[in-house]
Amino acid sequence: MLHNVQSSLRKRQHSLIRRLADTIEAIWQIYLDLSPYNIPEDLGYIENHLEGERLVIENYCYQAPQFRKLHLELAQVGNGLDILHCVMFPRTEYALPMFGTDLVGSRGQIGAAIADLSPINPDRTLPATYQAALCALPVVSVFPIARR
Repeated sequence: MLHNVQSSLRKRQHSLIRRLADTIEAIWQIYLDLSPYNIPEDLGYIENHLEGERLVIENYCYQAPQFRKLHLELAQVGNGLDILHCVMFPRTEYALPMFGTDLVGSRGQIGAAIADLSPINPDRTLPATYQAALCALPVVSVFPIARR
């Protein structure tokens, strides 16, 4: 049910943001049985101004048996700030954490990349399989680690 969105905004965004948006949509299409998640019509595409700069926001929302809402938002402020925001809200009957990610590009570079897994189970902990996978990831830092 997901239509392949190749918006004019997406084409104008940083290539990494564009590729991540395309990848998220492709994974949703392959692995989930998607259906539309209705949002007010005036929130799908927004054009306005923010601090004198042109602001464009595109929102795409879906649902699946495992997720009550899948939200992908692309935004651009002026010609210098590109944003990807994505949140996946699981249904409580599935042992899945809420997933969120943000990617912010400015002047041709990525300035922020955030990924967050938030447990929604009663004890507010990630399942052991998630914890093990996260612990296996390499530590990457662009800042020197302060030694005390």
